[in-house]
Amino acid sequence: MTAAWFSCVGTPLAHRERDEIAGLLQAAAEPPRVGIRGLAHWHEVGAVIRAADWDDAGWEREDEERQRLWHAASERIDEDALLRQLTAATGALAGALHDAAAMAAAREGCADAGLIRAAAEAALLAVHQSELAGIAGEGAGHFFVLRRALFGRGRWPLGTYRGQYLVF
Repeated sequence: MTAAWFSCVGTPLAHRERDEIAGLLQAAAEPPRVGIRGLAHWHEVGAVIRAADWDDAGWEREDEERQRLWHAASERIDEDALLRQLTAATGALAGALHDAAAMAAAREGCADAGLIRAAAEAALLAVHQSELAGIAGEGAGHFFVLRRALFGRGRWPLGTYRGQYLVF
């Protein structure tokens, strides 16, 4: 099955998606009072990702988890092989993800090359992190795996901002 990268951005979140995002937040150990908010327009996303007042705690937790997974994965395979495998996973999708982000943006009249690049890079990071989780032996319920799945179903999960988990 081909992933529908960015195909649902801007559409209202369905109840099923809200439940899925709630599960993702639980897997990420986000604070329990974090709400879920869907964004409707590319310009909203641009304003949010350019904002200077992001809460760094979530990014720090992700980086700590990435380091933990790297260590666990490198216990299973040598680091050169690990790096090759992760590079192959992201390299195989880089062009397609950029094209999908550009097409989704164009549908809404957005020509912001930086925003399109940010969308593609966020999806590539999700692919990288999900692959790393898999190599480290984590299951389908891991936060990185769940986030990649959300991307693969056409969404762009942005992260927690001002007490809400934002999804485009």
